[in-house]
Formats: sequence, C-alpha cells, structure tokens
Amino acid sequence: MCHPVPILLAAFLVMGCAAALRGEGPVATFYVAPDGNDVWSGKVAAPNADKTDGPFATLARARDAVRELKRRQGGTITEPASVILRGGTYFLGEPLVLSPEDSGTAACPLRFAAFQGETPVLSGGRVVGGWEQKEAGVCAATLPDVREGKWFFRQLFVRRPGQRDFERRYRPCKGAFVIAGLTDAPARKTSSRHAQSQDEFRFFPGDIGEWANRGDVEVVALHDWSASRLRIRELDLANHIVRFTGFPVYRIGHWYKGGRNPYYAENVKEAFGQPGEWYLDRPTGVLSYRPLPEEDLANATVVAPRVGTLVRLAGDPAKEQFVEYVLWEGIAFCHTDWALPPQGYSSRQGMIDLSAAIEAEGARRCRFERCTLAHLGAYAVKLGQGCADNALVGCRMFDLGGGGVMIGVTNVNAQPPILPTGNAVENCLISDGGPEHFSANGVWIGIAARTRLSHNVIRRFPYSGVAVGWSWNDKPTSCRETVVEFNHIHDAMMLLADGGGIYSLGLQPGTVLRGNHIHDIHRSRFAGSAPNNGIFLDEGSKEFLLEGNVIYRTAQQPVRFNRSKQDLHTWRDNSLGVPPDGPKFPEAAKDTLAKAGLEPAFRDIDLALRATPSPIYAMRLPPPPEPPPDGAKLPSR
Repeated sequence: MCHPVPILLAAFLVMGCAAALRGEGPVATFYVAPDGNDVWSGKVAAPNADKTDGPFATLARARDAVRELKRRQGGTITEPASVILRGGTYFLGEPLVLSPEDSGTAACPLRFAAFQGETPVLSGGRVVGGWEQKEAGVCAATLPDVREGKWFFRQLFVRRPGQRDFERRYRPCKGAFVIAGLTDAPARKTSSRHAQSQDEFRFFPGDIGEWANRGDVEVVALHDWSASRLRIRELDLANHIVRFTGFPVYRIGHWYKGGRNPYYAENVKEAFGQPGEWYLDRPTGVLSYRPLPEEDLANATVVAPRVGTLVRLAGDPAKEQFVEYVLWEGIAFCHTDWALPPQGYSSRQGMIDLSAAIEAEGARRCRFERCTLAHLGAYAVKLGQGCADNALVGCRMFDLGGGGVMIGVTNVNAQPPILPTGNAVENCLISDGGPEHFSANGVWIGIAARTRLSHNVIRRFPYSGVAVGWSWNDKPTSCRETVVEFNHIHDAMMLLADGGGIYSLGLQPGTVLRGNHIHDIHRSRFAGSAPNNGIFLDEGSKEFLLEGNVIYRTAQQPVRFNRSKQDLHTWRDNSLGVPPDGPKFPEAAKDTLAKAGLEPAFRDIDLALRATPSPIYAMRLPPPPEPPPDGAKLPSR
C-alpha cells in the first residue's frame, strides 16, 4: 500500500520554494539569538558593533514580524519566510502559539530552522543557581518563587561539563510495598469489575507514615497495564488506612494474586539522601540535591522546568481554519514540566491525556525534521483533531517522562476535518520513555486514518512500543489504513503487563504490520496476571495484514490474541520465536533485519544515550506476610 504523505511534503519544498531558499529568489529571513533584542530589526544574524541592530531575542517577536510581513502583502505570504535560530538556549515562559494566520503556503512555507552548524534549544525550564554546600554533601538553593506559591516542579535535569545531554534526576522514594487489603468504602459505579475502584486501601504498619509535606507525597499504584499517581487526603494510622483525593481508574489489587497490588511512595522528604536525589520543600522554597560522586554543581548546569508545552499549533478544524505549511528543522525542544492535578492522576493504557512538548490541532502539511525532543515531563508530540498530512522525520526523542508521539482522537466515529489523516513518523529514534508515566507508548495511534509509521527505532519503554486503535470491539470505526512497517522495536514491556512490541485494538480495515523487527519483550516482577508478547492483537482486532515481521525473545508467545483470532487477519512470511543466530532462522527474514530501523541517511541520529531509569526498577517487592489470626492486628514487616 502506498501513502503519499512524504511525497507531498517534499513536493512543496522542491517545486515551490527550493530556488528561493538557494538564494535564486526573494526570501524573507528573520534571525533570533539568545543575545538578541526584540527592538532590533531581526534582519541580521548577529549584533552589530555598536549594538544598534541585530537579531530578535524571542521566537514570538519573529512570528509577529512574519505576521507584519503578511499584512503588508495583503494577508498572504508571497515569498518564503524563514526564522533562523542561532545556537544557544531560549528559555520560554509560555508556549509559542502559531495560529492559522501564521500559515505558509505550498510555494512559500514558513520555516523555523537552526543556523547552519549551530544547535538552538527551546527550553521550558530555568537554570537553578545559588547553590550552597550543606551538611553531609547536600547542596541547597533557595527559590523564592516556590516559597511564594508561584512555582512548583516535579522534574529536574542535570548536565555535567563535557556531556552532550542532560540527565533526569529523581525525587526520594519509599517502597516498593504491597497493599494489605481493601476496605468497605464505596467504589466507583461502573459495569466493569476491574474499574470499580476505591479511593483508599489498607497498608501494612510502617509502610506509610506521618510524613512532612504530606500533600506533596505521591502514592504510585500499578494496575497491570497502567498506573495511578495519588495524593494523600487523609491518613488513619490507627487502622492503617490511606485515603486519596481522587479515584484511580482501575481497582487497586484487581489483577494481582491475593490482591497484592504493588505501590510505592514518591517525594518523601524523610527518605531523601541518596546520591542523585533531590527534594523541593514547598513551604521554605529550598531545593536540596545530593550530587553524584562525579558531579560538582559549581561546574554543572541544573535546570528545573516551568512550562509543560513549548509549541502549540492552534488551528480550529471545526471551522476549517488550519495552521498549514510550517517547517521546523534542526531545533531541540527540552525541559518541560507536568503538573499533578489536585485529584491525582489515573488513566487508561497509553496515558493519552498527558500534555506534550509540541501540541497540534488543526495542523496540516507541517513538518518537523531532524529535531530533538528530550528531557520532558510527559509526551514529546501530540497530533490531535484535524491534523492531516504532517510528518516527523529524522527526529530524536528520548528521556521522555511519558511517551513519544500521539496521533489521533478517541471519538470512534470522527470524520474529516476532525479525523486525523495521513500523518507520518519516519526514521525517528524514540527511546527511553515512561520514567514518570509507565503506560505511555513510544507511539500511540488512536482513531486516525492513513497513518504511516516506518523505519523508526523504538526502544526501552515500560509498556508497549506501539499502540494502534482505540475501540474494544470489532464494530466499524474511522480507524483504518495504518501502516506500521520496517520499525525496530525492542526492550518494551520493561515494567508493566498486557501489552507488547505492537499492541492493537479494534477493526482496522487496510492496516498493515510489515517487516518489523521486534525482540526482547520483557516481564518484570511488578507485572500482574496478563502476558507480554511481541504483537498483541487485543479486543476486536480485525482485518490486518501481518507480513514479514521478525519476532523473538518475548516473555510469552510472539503473538497473542484476545477476542481476536488468526483467521481474522492475513498472514505472510512472518518469523516467530526464532532468533537470528538460531539454525532455523529463515533466510528471507534476514532481509527484514537489514531493512528495519533507521535508513542509512538517518542512522547518524542514533547516538549513545545515557538515560537514568526510574527508581522503581531497583525496587524489590516484600515477601508475603503470614496471615494474621482472626481479629488480630496486621503484622509489621
């Protein structure tokens, strides 16, 4: 099956504006630099000698300059417009919003690009300085904005001299624990037993205590394929009951033998002290950090995030008003936050209502090429309703608090112009996700049509690498003609259960899973009862073509069906369960290994990464306690 997305996107670059971009025609160019000034013209790349002219300081000013240009040209752009970013870091206090008035055209796109040989970084954070040495190797910085209630953050990133990338640091944790049982508190009313959750549970003595700043403690409970982050509302130490400010989506304890649901407590002040840990004391505004042995904060850069979204493409598809033909090239998007709501956070698999560093609605024929998205609080990119014929090409996405890319909506009957159609993710590296939000996917494709996911490397996620579909039966929906081909997906399911390298839901006519190289699908000690597989064709999955996939080293069977079955799909030449070094590995499957993953022109983006895993990976579950006699108190550990 052929999809025209990449061809169309390339066509308007080549036919419409290539000559102008080569200097053979008019180009409106504005420059932005960290040492620029928004009162300058923005027409020169560096400040002049007497500091009377030079580049702009902000992207918002450059955007407005393009708007002014368009107004002078009668409301449309008649020459290619480029905003060229000099290297350095641009700290954003709010998202850059592009609306339909910022659109380019096929002949004259609006282009945001890195200055040749330089790397501009759009940061949602702020550098933390003023560190003082405290007792026992702890460093501290006082942040008045935190003390005054104007700022609070849940992520922290550190870069040492000589390092290319930042590294995520974590807050102090206690656990892992298992619940001691449930209470007779009212449950949420729902027809699904596993969703009849309660907003409290019993804990074993000593597991949860009267901790300082209890409102900032997060109880993280796992639910087989998902997880909840819960805020403590009330603590009954006499009866060992913890109560929360909201309900989890799933019933705690449901999938675990004996109801032994695993959980841990995060951001516990009394647990602070391990190298690499940090704690933000909200009442005093003091940020404490214990450096790693090789770190010296006098030379390191520490960044704390302030905003959750860096760029928003804000069209209105219901009114058929779109942001069109905007290109982003060679730019890094980093250091975003994600704020825990007052009621806590609980989501179905995929955690698809998380924010993203780049969010788009009503965006058409926009393109992100060779961009970097890293050190983020939630997802990297979200292409929501009305997004059509957009492409992510050759981008690096890593150290993602949640997942990589979300494409689609959840309305199963969505139609154009609301239905996302013809979007593509190609030759991207999507790696090391989910340290904050475990069931986020490398790529989630919900209700969407003609989506193309090809030649990507997707690796090291707590849950599924790719998820396709959002309907739990085989009734017709608008989801169709997805192509997932020649991707290298490995080291998925590193924490949760009931997923796979590729996970699917619902009837999807014309969908193709072809030539994917899937291996090392894990199973952790925290997984519940459901299996982990190379490809999991879940409820209602139907009418797929599965061709030439190579799947091996999976925790359970290479392919699993649930309310689906093999004869509802077309199968051709798949290699299942045989590793490449095995004597029975098919000769034809070697071609898949050669093709899958990044194509040669993009293999340079697969750089070595140093991503620090979530603390849960080092935790151990306690052994089951002896059951107490009737009427006796719960035993201590």
